[in-house]
Amino acid sequence: MFTTILNCRVCKSGIIPYAKFPPLPLANDLFRSQQEAIEATKYPVTMAFCPQCGISQLLEVIDCMTLFNDTYTYRSSISDGYRNHIRSLTKQMTLPSNALVIDIAGNDGTLLRVFKEEFPDIRVLNIDPAGNLIKISIQNGIPGHRGFWPECIPNIQDEVSSADLFTATNVLAHVEDPVIFLKAWKDNAKTGVKLIVEVPHHKNIIDKLEFDTIYLEHQMYFTINSMINLAKQAGVSLLSIDHSSIHGGSLICTFINDNQNKIYDSVLEQAEEESLAGFMDINKYITWWKNVEVFIEELRNEIISLKDSGQRIAAFGASAKGNTLLNSLGLDYNIIDYIVDDTPEKVLKYSPGTGIPVVSRSSLRTNPPDQVVILAWNFTDEIIQSLAISNEYTGNFIIPIPGVVNKESI
Repeated sequence: MFTTILNCRVCKSGIIPYAKFPPLPLANDLFRSQQEAIEATKYPVTMAFCPQCGISQLLEVIDCMTLFNDTYTYRSSISDGYRNHIRSLTKQMTLPSNALVIDIAGNDGTLLRVFKEEFPDIRVLNIDPAGNLIKISIQNGIPGHRGFWPECIPNIQDEVSSADLFTATNVLAHVEDPVIFLKAWKDNAKTGVKLIVEVPHHKNIIDKLEFDTIYLEHQMYFTINSMINLAKQAGVSLLSIDHSSIHGGSLICTFINDNQNKIYDSVLEQAEEESLAGFMDINKYITWWKNVEVFIEELRNEIISLKDSGQRIAAFGASAKGNTLLNSLGLDYNIIDYIVDDTPEKVLKYSPGTGIPVVSRSSLRTNPPDQVVILAWNFTDEIIQSLAISNEYTGNFIIPIPGVVNKESI
């Protein structure tokens, strides 16, 4: 089922719990029957803070083969916003002809497809543990290798040792041991090679009450200070950290295999700013959780009130964030009529724990709601614009995040 950790994944120090969610199902598991979805296994979800290295992490660990298998439903290619984000990254780099780029946990190969569009002469390799996603990647012309990093390295040693660039977007937060993850890259990549890692920025999760970013796939939550401490533990150099608005706010961290184990000055300056804002203090996180509990109650009451007044409520985006939000608020198929999603693998299935049917956009016309809750709020602008252009829905939207707490309720 699951195991529970007692010490920090990065520095092995003692950790302090500060947030306990209601039991949650696996956020990306959708079911073919409503009853199966309602009865989905739920797990405890507890956030803890390491005062030594500043990282937040889940106490509970789910086996990776349970999380990432041949029925994994998240596909990065569905979002235009993600593709545009990757394209903007490629505009800031140069790659020599015939360079080899390896994307670790590259999902359906979307990142590498964008890279190939910008740099047609490069070679690419997508590594991912989900067989269905590797199949899609290969069908779209992106070579793939099914496996977990770093266990897969012996099977692709030649490619790993000769690669000119590594990328790992939204993967480091998922791994059980990030130190081993980075050490494996350092020990097997050639000197001078860079690794670009993108993770959700925990500062944004705290500042904007993005509590639905916390679910069982995301085992760690990084600030700049905690990323520095991870780099030190792994013995790798952290060259730079940039910021992006993608996924509610992310850190783009560039590591370089220069054998110096150095944290560069621009990173240290940003870390100092975070420290002054209290992000190395457990009280910051305790206060955040109190605010989250108030916000959850207020948002639930708002939606229930709309339902009680006779309004029909749908949602958009059967995302991991969305399923976490729905289960945290206790909103099921009795409150939310359906969830619209553009991912083919999700349509005609049911949301875990809530039993809400997932449907295509056509339901917005055939069964129009009065309100649509945007669960994939990190792509709010893209969703609203696409619905307006297609004239599929012109009603009211509820945008739950960023969260705002009524101060009188605290």
